[in-house]
Amino acid sequence: MDRKYLIMGGTIIGVIVVLLLSVLILSSCSNKTSYEKIEKKLIKAAEKYVAEKQEVLEGEKLVITADQLVSAEYIKPLDEMKEDNCEGTVLVMNNGGVMNYMPNLICTNYQTKTLKNTIIDDNLVTSKDGLYAINGEYVFRGKKVNNYLSFAGRKWRIIKIDSYGNIKLVSIEDSEKNVIWDNKFNTETGYSTGENDYSTSYILEYLKDQYAGYKENTKKHIIPVNACIGSREKTNLVISTAVDCSKTLEKQYVGLINPTDYAQASLDPDCGKINDGSCTNFNYVYDTIGSTWTMNSIADNTYQSILYVTGHFSATDTNEHNKYHLVVNLSGNELYQKGNGTLDDPYVVE
Repeated sequence: MDRKYLIMGGTIIGVIVVLLLSVLILSSCSNKTSYEKIEKKLIKAAEKYVAEKQEVLEGEKLVITADQLVSAEYIKPLDEMKEDNCEGTVLVMNNGGVMNYMPNLICTNYQTKTLKNTIIDDNLVTSKDGLYAINGEYVFRGKKVNNYLSFAGRKWRIIKIDSYGNIKLVSIEDSEKNVIWDNKFNTETGYSTGENDYSTSYILEYLKDQYAGYKENTKKHIIPVNACIGSREKTNLVISTAVDCSKTLEKQYVGLINPTDYAQASLDPDCGKINDGSCTNFNYVYDTIGSTWTMNSIADNTYQSILYVTGHFSATDTNEHNKYHLVVNLSGNELYQKGNGTLDDPYVVE
């Protein structure tokens, strides 16, 4: 009897050992590091790389490859972490003095899901409301578009993805108070009517002060872009990004809309100029913004800039008080987190 029980006990123990070994082998072979964990490892390694090997100055960016991180012995080779053919990079951006690290992992069976690609995949159309490919950009057009995004404690609407892959946002909230565009003494008028050069304007300094108060976790996502501050003659009502951007101001973190941002959002075929009444039709911007200063000025004089109010642009003295809607840009390489762009379930960056 004793020998029988010993044999049975040994058999059971043997079976258990074999099962445990099988589980361990399967885990190590088939369930290596997940793709998402590899992305996090790339970020951690890139942080160490920047801290020890290469500084990234404010407003600059750097692409670090997985091979560089492996050579520096900050991570293991990707094929040792996952049984897949993978390549990886990390885009490092110094935005406002705060570092942002965005991984991009491309494998045979996986690719990092970025915010830009998700927005395009979800919304690209050739008719009706949605996202349109126009001159190398992706522009939201129509009345019912899923272009809401939650960021920095507020909701925004995505105007477009530009040719560099940057995501341009406008806040759906207007400013808490009315502000003047500028009120410097103007030699043309002989009064403090202000000067309509955005690069030296009061409103630019005001926006910079607003930005300076942002938390670091907000600043790290806002990228610097060349702001479109071109002037228009009063009779020039053409819908044209080239006109709005005939003059630019480099490396701006915050700004305002341009006239073309509004008019281009309309799907009405009779919307041919920025002040056409038809531009109010099938236009989410018209439904979102009541009034706002723009960054653009009037070319006919030195004391008026362009104000938008309920579907109409006007030449307005820069020393008048009006609302504004803030505009910022995010990198399209931001990781997709959640959301589908609707008001109740917006895309999220946090």
